[in-house]
Amino acid sequence: MIVLIFVLINPLYALVITTIVSIITNRVSNLLIGVLYILSFALLFSNQEYTHLSDLGQYIQQYEKTGRLSISHYFYAFFEDPNGREFLWFYYCMVVGVLSGFNLTVFVFTTYAVIFSLFAYLAFLVSERGRYNFALMLFATVVFTLFFLDIGYDLWRTTIAALFLLIGTKRYFSLQSKSISRVLIYSSFFIHISMFVLILFFELYVFLMKNDERHVSISPLRFAKLILAIIIPICTILFFETMLITEIMSNKDSSLYSSINKYLNLNNSGADFHIKAYIRPLYIMLMAYVIYNWKKFNHFDLFILSSFLLLEILLYIPISLSIIFSRASIATNISIVFISFKILKRYNYKYVVAFVCLVFSLRMYIFLNDSNLFFLEYLNRGEFLNPFQGLWLIVYSYNPLFSGFNLLV
Repeated sequence: MIVLIFVLINPLYALVITTIVSIITNRVSNLLIGVLYILSFALLFSNQEYTHLSDLGQYIQQYEKTGRLSISHYFYAFFEDPNGREFLWFYYCMVVGVLSGFNLTVFVFTTYAVIFSLFAYLAFLVSERGRYNFALMLFATVVFTLFFLDIGYDLWRTTIAALFLLIGTKRYFSLQSKSISRVLIYSSFFIHISMFVLILFFELYVFLMKNDERHVSISPLRFAKLILAIIIPICTILFFETMLITEIMSNKDSSLYSSINKYLNLNNSGADFHIKAYIRPLYIMLMAYVIYNWKKFNHFDLFILSSFLLLEILLYIPISLSIIFSRASIATNISIVFISFKILKRYNYKYVVAFVCLVFSLRMYIFLNDSNLFFLEYLNRGEFLNPFQGLWLIVYSYNPLFSGFNLLV
């Protein structure tokens, strides 16, 4: 039945129907939902027109170049100037290129499939083996907030790096293999360097807070340690930032000079604080979850909440390289959506179904009336909201266009 729904109906609507069925019956296969979610949205997103002038066009140009450069070139280039040269991303491009004959269609579809696979796997980990509804978590990524669609559309490297880090930390705090978890966490840095902020904070959190228990109560001592864990990186960044940038900018021959200079020309005055920005359903749900679980957090949730607070504070401080913290905040913003949805477990399924229907109705109104959502007109060649664009029709009409690119399509 679920397969038929996705085959005949647009995946956006099919996911909503599947979520409602899952909430009511709790008998829908997580594996089946996950596969259909990945396949459907990878096809929807990759079926568009790509041009040189777009951010996506730059990723495709990078993919083209990997066919002409060596593995060692990208490795050494990263250590000369890491900005935009993270070698794991280029190695991924190389692997896809070699296996597909550098086919552009395969590259864009595979990349979107990787992104949505990582979304789905993180949602599965957060659902804690069925304790929280997996389909509801997937619903959050597509309908509840546009954040996932926005970053998944054209921030490929940052999104993949953030998801690697989150999956690694979730596995670590779930008492799974610590070595594999740390490989995932540290790999994120070699996909996008902005993740180093959260990697360092992760190690500081583990040093100050972690024990071998899955859950932790917030005693006065632990609360003091948590505040200390947030204050230390803020003070360290403020102390060393000016010194480091002055040293680099004083030497134009430095390999980091061009990268730092580019970011210094951006607006780094810090964001303006507006309390209204936090009076939103997402933050209300998040606060409710915090209040209900104050005495029994799991370490992953507590780490994410403290990371979110740290990065929010840094974004309000005038810092020259604030773009790094902005990119790093993508990881925490992904996680707080999943954490906030955990509060729904406390309510009767009828109220949760009503909540899903209300959110979907409001989201459809925004989809149809908000002209700022420019990327929607590109997805599935302009048919993203067409209810009759089921999987069979998407596959039948699948034809990504590449304007001005030289390699195979």
